Amino acid sequence: MHIRRSALAVALTVTAVLASRAGAADQTVLGKTLLVKDPKPNVDASKRGVGVLGKESASSDTLMGNPVANGATVEIIANGTTPSDQVFTLPAGAAGPGTPGWKALGKPVNGYSYKDAAGVNGPVKTALIKKSGSGTKSGSGTFLVMVNLNGALGPGPQPHITVVPPAPGTDGGMRFTINGGDSYCVAFGSAAGGKVINAPAKGTPNKLFKIVGPTSEGCPTVASATTTTTMSSTTMSSTTMSSTTTSSTTATSTTATSTTATSTTTTSITTTTSTTTTSTTTTSTTATSTTTSSTTTTSTTTSTTTTTCPSTPPSVRGALPATVGRFNFNAQLGLPGANAACKANFACSQACTRQQLQAAPTSELAGLKDINTTTVTSFWAIDSTAPILQQCNDDAVGGSGLNWEYGTAHTASRGQQMTLNNSTGVLGPVVGGIQCNIAGTSWVGCCQ
Repeated sequence: MHIRRSALAVALTVTAVLASRAGAADQTVLGKTLLVKDPKPNVDASKRGVGVLGKESASSDTLMGNPVANGATVEIIANGTTPSDQVFTLPAGAAGPGTPGWKALGKPVNGYSYKDAAGVNGPVKTALIKKSGSGTKSGSGTFLVMVNLNGALGPGPQPHITVVPPAPGTDGGMRFTINGGDSYCVAFGSAAGGKVINAPAKGTPNKLFKIVGPTSEGCPTVASATTTTTMSSTTMSSTTMSSTTTSSTTATSTTATSTTATSTTTTSITTTTSTTTTSTTTTSTTATSTTTSSTTTTSTTTSTTTTTCPSTPPSVRGALPATVGRFNFNAQLGLPGANAACKANFACSQACTRQQLQAAPTSELAGLKDINTTTVTSFWAIDSTAPILQQCNDDAVGGSGLNWEYGTAHTASRGQQMTLNNSTGVLGPVVGGIQCNIAGTSWVGCCQ
């Protein structure tokens, strides 16, 4: 185990320094197994899965932080020909019957487990971090950190897991971070060692990436992202000025010539020449001076794409897949994600409000199917005039305070729905008190 802590430049007594923590740290745990699978690549993202296990005997790692109170994040990294990484949020909160969350283990506490069997918060099904034998103290014991992810779990449309086999993969790992506490790194491949397996053996190895038995500890790093550079054209323009003077002492004549030329493409070129001659009989003096200056001018080309909305559109353009009251579309929570998903699938549309749905003709609602061709039988009643606690408002302590972002049942926040007779296109009355996390999953319409 290695611990890397940031230094604190503080003036404290020796006793206080020994008693205080030096800030959040990266602790390393020896890896056992890393598995990233995608059995049906580019066909069915719900089949994807990830499993990571780190287990270190006689470990001096310590348990720092409380995910029940503060939550945690898990970052999965898979490097190779096509690298990818993804961060998953494991919200704070205690688990209950039918409710996802955390559970403290042992007395005194020596670990924490997380369960979300229904995928309410995302695809992380289980997680565990534990120090056996010595609690949270630094004495020797077995330190265990583990996560399991199931691509079929999670709210909103697929994909829920975007980290996939790198085809082929070389290294990767996990960073398990307790909010307000430490991060726990488990590295595989590269300097950490281990047996690397990519499958299938023939063709593109994009279905399975696995590393077992690393021999060293470390923190995995995310492979460098591809950088796209936009080039602009540069043209040089120059201006040259020249003057020549000749003089003698008897007769005098003066001639001045000035010439200016201008080009009107992307740059201008100006040349000015001045010549003065004075002649006499006995003495002549010639002086020449030349000054050259250059200027760089950069031209940039901008292209604009314009989307033309239908001039006489139907008010209801379509529907997004059924979801719990905590909207999560286009990897974005709440109404912003729903609006973005509607616009991406139906130009010039946004999530339908209750008022728009009730004003729509039955001909637009009859036979309505979502973007997955599933028959729509109810809608969430999105209504900015309704009480926020009937709009799945995230009113939990530390929550966003925004509508359609609440995903459990710990508070009074609930949602409103309307049933749809798909055969006739007739909407039922607005019904409130719908539990936002699991009860009565409904659809989000897309209206223009």
